[in-house]
Amino acid sequence: MISFSCRVFYLILLYLIFPLKLYAQDWHLAGTRGIMNFVVVSKEREADKDVYLEAIQSICKVGENCKIIFWASADHVPTSWPMTDAQRESRVVDYFKEGNSEEEKFLWNCRIVNDPSQCF
Repeated sequence: MISFSCRVFYLILLYLIFPLKLYAQDWHLAGTRGIMNFVVVSKEREADKDVYLEAIQSICKVGENCKIIFWASADHVPTSWPMTDAQRESRVVDYFKEGNSEEEKFLWNCRIVNDPSQCF
C-alpha cells in the first residue's frame, strides 16, 4: 500500500505535469434574456482571455447565434431592460457568434485592451 505522503507527492506531480484549468470558478452565468447571456467573471481574471473562451465554449452551441455580455461585478448585470449607462460602461467583454456562418466578434472594454480594432 502506498503511504499518504507518497500519494500527496504523486498528486502534486500530476498537477504539475497536467495543470487543471478550473475556470468554472472564475465565471458564472448570471442570467439570460433571449439569445443574450449575462456572465460575471472574477475581477482577478478579467484580462485572461482563456476564462472567456471557456465560458463561450460552455454556453454557445454549434450552429446557433450566441451573444454573451461579460461583467467583472454581479452588481452591474442588468435585471431589467434597457441597460443603464453604468451597466453598459462596466461591461468587460462583448461576444457574438453568428450561428450559420460561425462568424465571431470578441470585443474587450478599452480599459482592459486599448486597441481600437479589438475594443469598445
